[in-house]
Amino acid sequence: MTRTARAATVDSADQPAGRAATRPELQAWLDATCEFVRAVNRDVPLDDLLSLIAGTVAQLTTYDYCSVLLPDEAGEKLLIRGRSTPPGPRSSARANGPRGPPAGPSAPSGR
Repeated sequence: MTRTARAATVDSADQPAGRAATRPELQAWLDATCEFVRAVNRDVPLDDLLSLIAGTVAQLTTYDYCSVLLPDEAGEKLLIRGRSTPPGPRSSARANGPRGPPAGPSAPSGR
């Protein structure tokens, strides 16, 4: 089943797309929103706040992973600024870092 993120409705894997969320599901989303507001009021650092949001959204949607992407200062590329538990050994710093040559033996120098 393909799931699409929607702003207006809450869908999960075990319910048909477009079906209204149940009261407990809505309560879970409202509780999460309250937690986000409390974190903002505690002056939680932005990256931590975005990771809280991503982790909560991943949990509530039953996705394995969620991340928040924001544009870099030049507006040329998106950077991972918040993420739920990473899906693998890569960190956001490595994911956002410059792309170098592939690992392995270096190319001949042309001597």
